[in-house]
Amino acid sequence: MSKVHQREAARRDLIEHFLYLAEEAGIETAERFFAQAEASFKQLAEHPKMGSPLTLCPPELAGLRKGWNLLSELRPTRTSVR
Repeated sequence: MSKVHQREAARRDLIEHFLYLAEEAGIETAERFFAQAEASFKQLAEHPKMGSPLTLCPPELAGLRKGWNLLSELRPTRTSVR
């Protein structure tokens, strides 16, 4: 299985999002968001080629893909995260 590398800024963003959701939507929503994020990272590690490849100019972005959905588990509650 591949490993998903999270930059410090990405981890900080997840925590800030968690705190925002806890304040605005409740702790249960925040916990669901965080659990789904962790599940998405695990799924990405298990299937690193899922999604569609992107063609991007900056070389440091080579290999990025799109198409997997972190928020799929939040949809049934009608919670949106932006």
